Amino acid sequence: MKKIIVFLIQSALVASCMTEKQARKRFPCPSLTFFNVRHDKVEKLKIIETNIPADSCYIRALIHCNSSGKAYIEQITELKNGRKTKPIIRIKENVITADVVVDSQVGYNVFKERYIT
Repeated sequence: MKKIIVFLIQSALVASCMTEKQARKRFPCPSLTFFNVRHDKVEKLKIIETNIPADSCYIRALIHCNSSGKAYIEQITELKNGRKTKPIIRIKENVITADVVVDSQVGYNVFKERYIT
């Protein structure tokens, strides 16, 4: 007898159950609101230019010509190298060529900015 009563109570509980959709139809709740939340990720590439300060070098030398007309450097009185510059001096057929080799003076940094809205 006890088993029959337990079975009847369980069957009554299962028969009286309804889904959430059926419950909302039967008992509407006017204050219930639904929100759709959407996250947007915005990525923006940014380039930043980094300037390296100016650099210089110089040379001061005494140049003489010998009896055959060829030029030569008799004495270098001053020579200053910069941090990024390297002077190159050549004398060839009475022509003095002075060059300066300079490394790149501008650097570019690229990074991404991310915004979540």
